[in-house]
Amino acid sequence: TGAFAGVKTFVQSYLQPDGVLIGYPGNYGVIVGARGFYRATVTVHGVGGHSGGHQVHSQNAILKAARLVQALDAATLPTPTTDAFPLSPSLTVTGVSGGESFSTVPDRCDVKVDMRLTPDFDAAAARELLRATVGDVDTAHPTIAPSSVRETQSWPPYRLPDRAPIVQAMLAAARAHHNSQIAPVVCGPSNIGNYFAAHGIDATCGFGVTYENLHAPNERIKLNTIQMTSDVYSA
Repeated sequence: TGAFAGVKTFVQSYLQPDGVLIGYPGNYGVIVGARGFYRATVTVHGVGGHSGGHQVHSQNAILKAARLVQALDAATLPTPTTDAFPLSPSLTVTGVSGGESFSTVPDRCDVKVDMRLTPDFDAAAARELLRATVGDVDTAHPTIAPSSVRETQSWPPYRLPDRAPIVQAMLAAARAHHNSQIAPVVCGPSNIGNYFAAHGIDATCGFGVTYENLHAPNERIKLNTIQMTSDVYSA
């Protein structure tokens, strides 16, 4: 379904497990955490009309949305403050939709925003930044109605302690069967490990086969790393 229905049903239906090992590909480290995310759609309003009419541009919702996109792109995000979680948060405009035809001035435009969260920048901080930016654009470029923010979903960032039993077990196995110097790391993309963490379940969220071009049309793995991966998880 793309909505993690299987694992959500498992968490709701069974006793809490001691830990979960998620075998995402890649073996540069044992991944013990990930950035979270905060997602929202901002609806910018204007006044509809005919593109050949007079004085329509100041009420064109797409033009105001473009100003919002520029303001979001210029937003300042915090830098990492700990070596345990060295990744920075991010803000990405992932979609803009509005307008119907060449001759119609759009009266609304939707802007989709994806923000990646860290311990230094949580969902509350993301919400505050987005709403403040939207408010500033509304003040500078008022239209018939203020913009609205509709939150869609958010998962928190997480990072397991190095001393967690599940981390120690994975590190020992990976060092024995793959690389004696392998270390715990955190990754940028959120994943189902964030969902487990939000429910108090420890989860490593990555150690697996060597891969190239993840999620690209020519995504592939190195077959000679399958046995090593199996040995690590069997240990």
